[in-house]
Amino acid sequence: MAVCRELTKLHEQVIRTTLCEAVDQVPERGEFTLVIEGAPPPAPPQQAEAESRLRALLADGVSHKDAAATVSAELGLPKRQLYKLSLELEA
Repeated sequence: MAVCRELTKLHEQVIRTTLCEAVDQVPERGEFTLVIEGAPPPAPPQQAEAESRLRALLADGVSHKDAAATVSAELGLPKRQLYKLSLELEA
């Protein structure tokens, strides 16, 4: 986390620390803003899973566009990335 004190003033101070250590490091006076890191974004499915699914759809005669759209809906990956991957698989 970051404890920001007296933002936009002459004696601006930023203390980067853990929540537990903040109690000992933060001054008693001043105007504070706390910046706390949120949860990391969910990890995308593995590349191998996307490749496998694209290969299967392309082998069944599905177009690159439709295969990318289907895998995107199934795995939550960007269509543009999957379309590019589908073109690379056939190269």
